Amino acid sequence: MVRWVAAGLGWLADYMRWKGALGVPLALWHAGFCFLAPRGRRIRAPAFGGRTVRLRARASDLRVYRKIVVQREYELSPDRADAVDRRCARAHAAGRRPLIIDAGGNVGLFSLQAALRWPQADILCVEPHRGNLAMARRNCTGLRNVRFRDAALWSAPGRLQPEDIDAAEGAFAYRAVDEESPAGDVSAEAVTIDALLAERPDAELVMIKMDIEGAEAEALTPEADFWRHRPVILIEPHDFLPGRTATLRGLLAQEDFRDADWEIRGEGLLIFPTERPERELHGRAPLAIAAAS
Repeated sequence: MVRWVAAGLGWLADYMRWKGALGVPLALWHAGFCFLAPRGRRIRAPAFGGRTVRLRARASDLRVYRKIVVQREYELSPDRADAVDRRCARAHAAGRRPLIIDAGGNVGLFSLQAALRWPQADILCVEPHRGNLAMARRNCTGLRNVRFRDAALWSAPGRLQPEDIDAAEGAFAYRAVDEESPAGDVSAEAVTIDALLAERPDAELVMIKMDIEGAEAEALTPEADFWRHRPVILIEPHDFLPGRTATLRGLLAQEDFRDADWEIRGEGLLIFPTERPERELHGRAPLAIAAAS
């Protein structure tokens, strides 16, 4: 009982920090909806840029909404956001498209936030749960710079089956399965970050947001090629999950990230490699030069 009261007070405090006195009725409405409405029932909730989003009752939606919209866990400080602007500008000047990957996109809230803050970048929302992905598409309606991929990040291409963390809420960890194994209704395509970049040869990866329920070690393999892009990384590690340890070892193996700036934000880490324009494009010629050669 004490834990429930403490959680409720924390919820209320977050909404009041966000909206002041107006946060009180909004918090009560959202909390009541979360616990009392029939599963799958939807409401509209205020989000970024004057837009509203759709959220489902008794799903992970409201927890994610609280983290991203209310607590602003992934919101960069002005100087950090300006640094991403500069990365995007340098990519455009070289004839490349800045790319932000939202891995574990859930219902699209970070994709929405990133698309509005960096309209000059392409946003790729990668989400393996089909119900979540349908909500993400709806919440990002009208944003031309957002694309969607029905897949889960992994260390190699293949197929994944979920290990139930909370299937009703759309929260899964995944494990690789043999191609000969029977496919379940919620099986997902496994895709690497390198493969996503190979599909976009003109892309310059400037940021990755990652909340993938313990698959960080598989996605952030030390030998992957994408590290040469030196992206900003926003990540929620899941070492606390059974069988998930050293999930950031691939990242820590990279020289460019050992001297990076690290910030703790709620349950997540914001990791910013030192800004070094001379090391961008990682040895590739700008497209205009490459085309002329």
